[in-house]
Amino acid sequence: MAYIKAYGNKRVYPKNEPMTETTVFDMASCSKAMSTAVCAMTLIDQGKIRLQDRVDQYVPGFEGWTDEKGGKTAIRIIDLMTHTSGLPAYADANMLKEKFRFLIKSYHLFLFQENVRDYIYNSEFQQF
Repeated sequence: MAYIKAYGNKRVYPKNEPMTETTVFDMASCSKAMSTAVCAMTLIDQGKIRLQDRVDQYVPGFEGWTDEKGGKTAIRIIDLMTHTSGLPAYADANMLKEKFRFLIKSYHLFLFQENVRDYIYNSEFQQF
């Protein structure tokens, strides 16, 4: 049983529009707190990454940014997690796929080689 009711407004500018039970929201950056941060903190807790590690340790070919004087700045995991890396807010997905195509292929091969043999199906929830 569920009690479904909408409260408040889905928009207040230029005019108020009331919320409905079927209003859909773009989660956009909210997903970072719900998934990326949890995954990163799990890896940190397991000792697999550190916040001060350079991103290029894990993503070959990842480049930091270059300042006006030509100085290069390495981007660290903490910079990505706190939105202080200096990277632009948007990057063309097709350009990224092309640039990191080799990494995506090797990552899928890694997943297949390293993880499939250890997989044991179990429909019950498992605590780690």
